[in-house]
Amino acid sequence: LLIRGTGRTDFQNGSARAQYDSIFNRLLKLPEETMVFPAHDYKGDTVSTIGEEKRYNPRLQVKSIDDYVELMNNLNLPSPKLMDVVVPANMHVGLHQDELAKEGLSLNTRDAIASLGRPDVLLVDLR
Repeated sequence: LLIRGTGRTDFQNGSARAQYDSIFNRLLKLPEETMVFPAHDYKGDTVSTIGEEKRYNPRLQVKSIDDYVELMNNLNLPSPKLMDVVVPANMHVGLHQDELAKEGLSLNTRDAIASLGRPDVLLVDLR
Protein backbone atom coordinates (compact mmCIF):
# COMPACT_ATOMS: atom_id res chain seq x y z
CA LEU A 1 0.00 0.00 0.00
CA LEU A 2 1.36 3.38 -1.02
CA ILE A 3 -0.05 6.84 -0.52
CA ARG A 4 -2.80 7.22 -3.14
CA GLY A 5 -1.57 4.11 -4.93
CA THR A 6 -0.40 0.55 -4.61
CA GLY A 7 2.73 -1.27 -5.69
CA ARG A 8 2.98 -2.66 -9.17
CA THR A 9 2.00 -6.26 -9.79
CA ASP A 10 3.08 -6.55 -13.42
CA PHE A 11 6.62 -7.84 -12.87
CA GLN A 12 8.91 -9.72 -10.46
CA ASN A 13 6.33 -12.45 -9.74
CA GLY A 14 3.66 -9.87 -8.82
CA SER A 15 0.08 -10.94 -8.24
CA ALA A 16 -2.84 -8.52 -8.18
CA ARG A 17 -4.93 -11.16 -6.38
CA ALA A 18 -2.33 -11.64 -3.63
CA GLN A 19 -1.92 -7.87 -3.33
CA TYR A 20 -5.68 -7.40 -3.00
CA ASP A 21 -5.77 -10.00 -0.23
CA SER A 22 -2.92 -8.31 1.63
CA ILE A 23 -4.36 -4.81 1.28
CA PHE A 24 -8.09 -5.41 1.68
CA ASN A 25 -8.07 -8.36 4.07
CA ARG A 26 -5.20 -7.24 6.30
CA LEU A 27 -4.08 -3.62 6.03
CA LEU A 28 -7.49 -2.01 5.54
CA LYS A 29 -8.80 -3.84 8.59
CA LEU A 30 -6.38 -1.89 10.78
CA PRO A 31 -7.80 1.09 12.71
CA GLU A 32 -8.43 4.10 10.47
CA GLU A 33 -5.92 6.23 12.43
CA THR A 34 -3.09 3.75 11.68
CA MET A 35 -0.34 5.70 9.95
CA VAL A 36 0.95 4.60 6.53
CA PHE A 37 4.50 5.44 5.44
CA PRO A 38 5.12 4.83 1.72
CA ALA A 39 7.84 2.51 0.52
CA HIS A 40 8.35 4.81 -2.45
CA ASP A 41 7.93 8.56 -2.19
CA TYR A 42 8.03 10.38 -5.52
CA LYS A 43 5.71 13.30 -4.75
CA GLY A 44 6.82 14.51 -1.33
CA ASP A 45 4.08 12.65 0.54
CA THR A 46 5.54 11.13 3.67
CA VAL A 47 2.61 9.85 5.73
CA SER A 48 -1.06 9.02 5.41
CA THR A 49 -3.53 6.91 7.39
CA ILE A 50 -5.55 3.82 6.64
CA GLY A 51 -8.70 5.99 6.78
CA GLU A 52 -7.31 8.52 4.28
CA GLU A 53 -6.28 5.76 1.90
CA LYS A 54 -9.71 4.12 2.14
CA ARG A 55 -11.29 7.44 1.16
CA TYR A 56 -8.85 8.90 -1.35
CA ASN A 57 -6.71 6.14 -2.86
CA PRO A 58 -8.09 5.60 -6.39
CA ARG A 59 -6.89 2.00 -6.55
CA LEU A 60 -8.94 1.10 -3.47
CA GLN A 61 -12.24 2.28 -4.93
CA VAL A 62 -13.15 -1.13 -6.35
CA LYS A 63 -16.11 -3.33 -5.51
CA SER A 64 -14.45 -6.75 -5.80
CA ILE A 65 -11.20 -8.64 -6.21
CA ASP A 66 -11.99 -9.10 -9.90
CA ASP A 67 -12.38 -5.32 -10.33
CA TYR A 68 -9.02 -4.82 -8.61
CA VAL A 69 -7.28 -7.42 -10.79
CA GLU A 70 -8.74 -5.81 -13.91
CA LEU A 71 -7.62 -2.36 -12.77
CA MET A 72 -4.08 -3.54 -11.99
CA ASN A 73 -3.80 -5.54 -15.21
CA ASN A 74 -4.75 -2.49 -17.29
CA LEU A 75 -2.53 0.21 -15.79
CA ASN A 76 -0.23 0.02 -18.84
CA LEU A 77 2.68 1.52 -16.94
CA PRO A 78 6.08 1.86 -18.64
CA SER A 79 8.84 -0.44 -17.44
CA PRO A 80 10.95 1.16 -14.72
CA LYS A 81 14.43 2.34 -15.67
CA LEU A 82 17.21 -0.22 -15.12
CA MET A 83 14.63 -2.97 -14.53
CA ASP A 84 17.00 -5.57 -15.98
CA VAL A 85 19.55 -4.62 -13.30
CA VAL A 86 17.24 -4.03 -10.33
CA VAL A 87 15.17 -7.24 -10.42
CA PRO A 88 18.17 -9.61 -10.25
CA ALA A 89 19.71 -7.48 -7.50
CA ASN A 90 16.45 -7.56 -5.49
CA MET A 91 16.42 -11.33 -5.68
CA HIS A 92 19.79 -11.55 -3.87
CA VAL A 93 19.68 -8.67 -1.40
CA GLY A 94 18.81 -8.84 2.28
CA LEU A 95 18.99 -11.57 4.85
CA HIS A 96 17.10 -14.83 4.75
CA GLN A 97 14.49 -15.32 7.49
CA ASP A 98 16.65 -17.95 9.22
CA GLU A 99 19.60 -15.53 9.34
CA LEU A 100 17.40 -12.79 10.81
CA ALA A 101 16.17 -15.22 13.49
CA LYS A 102 19.76 -16.14 14.44
CA GLU A 103 20.50 -12.44 15.00
CA GLY A 104 17.35 -11.95 17.09
CA LEU A 105 15.82 -9.67 14.45
CA SER A 106 12.82 -11.82 13.62
CA LEU A 107 9.72 -12.99 15.44
CA ASN A 108 7.84 -16.21 14.91
CA THR A 109 4.08 -15.91 14.37
CA ARG A 110 3.18 -16.48 18.03
CA ASP A 111 5.67 -13.85 19.25
CA ALA A 112 4.58 -11.38 16.57
CA ILE A 113 0.92 -11.69 17.59
CA ALA A 114 1.90 -11.25 21.25
CA SER A 115 3.80 -8.09 20.26
CA LEU A 116 0.86 -6.37 18.55
CA GLY A 117 0.30 -2.94 20.01
CA ARG A 118 3.77 -2.60 21.51
CA PRO A 119 5.28 0.74 20.41
CA ASP A 120 8.81 -0.71 20.45
CA VAL A 121 8.06 -3.46 17.92
CA LEU A 122 7.51 -2.87 14.19
CA LEU A 123 5.80 -5.71 12.37
CA VAL A 124 6.27 -5.78 8.59
CA ASP A 125 4.86 -8.36 6.18
CA LEU A 126 6.94 -8.31 2.99
CA ARG A 127 5.24 -11.15 1.16
